[in-house]
Amino acid sequence: MKKILIGLIITSLLVFSLGVVGAQEDVELPEAKKVGFFSGSFGRIGLAFTFNKEKQIEKSLELAEKRLAEAEKFAEDDPKKAEKARERYEFYINRAQKALEKMSSKEAKDSEGSKDGLSKLVRAQNRLETHKERADGIYLRTIERLEENNASEEKIAKFEELFRKMTERFEKAQEKLDSRKEDAKGVHKRLSKETDEELAVSVANIEKEEGLTDAREKRQARAELRVKKFTAVREKEMQKIQTRMDESNLTDEQKERLQRRIDISTERTAKYAERARETQARAITEKLKQPLVKES
Repeated sequence: MKKILIGLIITSLLVFSLGVVGAQEDVELPEAKKVGFFSGSFGRIGLAFTFNKEKQIEKSLELAEKRLAEAEKFAEDDPKKAEKARERYEFYINRAQKALEKMSSKEAKDSEGSKDGLSKLVRAQNRLETHKERADGIYLRTIERLEENNASEEKIAKFEELFRKMTERFEKAQEKLDSRKEDAKGVHKRLSKETDEELAVSVANIEKEEGLTDAREKRQARAELRVKKFTAVREKEMQKIQTRMDESNLTDEQKERLQRRIDISTERTAKYAERARETQARAITEKLKQPLVKES
């Protein structure tokens, strides 16, 4: 039964990954460098003297990504420092969210002003989605490294819980951005006097002009490649464990431990697949929102 379940999960993931031939290489991920008081302080000081809201978001997310890499670095050997990296990560995500909240279109005097406000939010949206992609990449890289080093399931579980908390905090910032974008669309509709259909076309054009449409397609292709890679790693690992379980000289206790590893690996594969499906569903939903624009 276990073999059948594993096979179904792997098959579903491989089907999910079809059609990604020729996709670009995965996005570049930050590496953890020297971590300490001064490295964090310089980042905060630089951010404090950044006044442009878009640049604040960019710098905040860049620093947050470094904290993710630090959490990866310490995940196995120093849980306290990994937890500290999580706290710093949330600090920078909070700063990005505050900058988002101050990007308002309400003071716009005309449709050009409201369009400019929408463009800024679309650029911010593109940056947040890039951040999510990098976070997913760091998660996958960390899990692979922990398993290659034969880290205990307890250490892996602690990192996954750490990453879950980070993801929840980021999702709140994403929700705030979605809300701000809806507000900005309402302001633009009022000032431009556009119909709902015309507004949808305007937003689609802005997203295309600002590179969000193209970036989403590339991110989706890379996400599918990561799923395929993750699946291949899991499949190889579970085949090795299954081969060992088939050995007749193992004790019941040893077989039970190996079966537990299969169960955990199966669960981890299913979780990663679910996250990938959620990402795909969001991308498809956004795609369906786009109106059909006839070529002139």
